[in-house]
Amino acid sequence: MPNHIHGTIVINDVGATHASPLRKQPRGVLSGSLGAIIGSYKSAVTKRIGREMNETGIWQRNYHEHIIRSDKELQNITDYILSNPTMWDADDENPVNR
Repeated sequence: MPNHIHGTIVINDVGATHASPLRKQPRGVLSGSLGAIIGSYKSAVTKRIGREMNETGIWQRNYHEHIIRSDKELQNITDYILSNPTMWDADDENPVNR
């Protein structure tokens, strides 16, 4: 889709427990966390787009996350991601539809 991105990220051996205590961080996100991965990706893409297309401010402030808990759920999400571009013609943000 021209206006958003979908993806799956696999994080192995995170060492989390059901009731992990909060860690006090001086600033920012914990290295290796999902927030750090997303932030690093957004930063790299922003730099490249800025360099190649002279664009800035391309990202929304946050992101949506969902923990995939089964193979069936992974397959459903994968199917959605693969079929999502076919919905662009009907998207409200498609300039053709405005």
